[in-house]
Amino acid sequence: MPKKRRERNHAILRLSKLGVRPSTLAVHHGLSCGRITHILTTHASMDERRADLEQQYGRNPDIAKLSDDTPIDVLILKNQDVHGWDLRVLSLSKGPAPLRILRDLRQMTDAELQARSGVGKVLFNELRKLCPHETTAHPARELIEGYELPPVPWTVS
Repeated sequence: MPKKRRERNHAILRLSKLGVRPSTLAVHHGLSCGRITHILTTHASMDERRADLEQQYGRNPDIAKLSDDTPIDVLILKNQDVHGWDLRVLSLSKGPAPLRILRDLRQMTDAELQARSGVGKVLFNELRKLCPHETTAHPARELIEGYELPPVPWTVS
């Protein structure tokens, strides 16, 4: 069903670009004019964003090789087999703790990511395949690891 819906939505976008009116598209596809308008506005802006990202990063970028400062939106170029992938990825950049760049996702623990609203098992697995959690060493840990404590001058009995 998601593939058929995606194909329908792309057909609606193509026909709209050719000048077919929303009311005609609504009748043809058995949808309301409001739904046609929603599809056109949502997917048109998404297609524009996708085109911008493809121009900058290529059609199928290797996410692992991209810098930490790359916008999180670049993930929409990957894994389009998951229903609503584009919108799910973009929803990561919204809410109380928005993810703006890949570093935000890479440094987020699995528990933090799973606790986010809208991140279910499928989305979590796909995000972690593309962007595994990085365990970065804390600068203070590096100092502590090489440091030996001096002997204690007193003993506890």
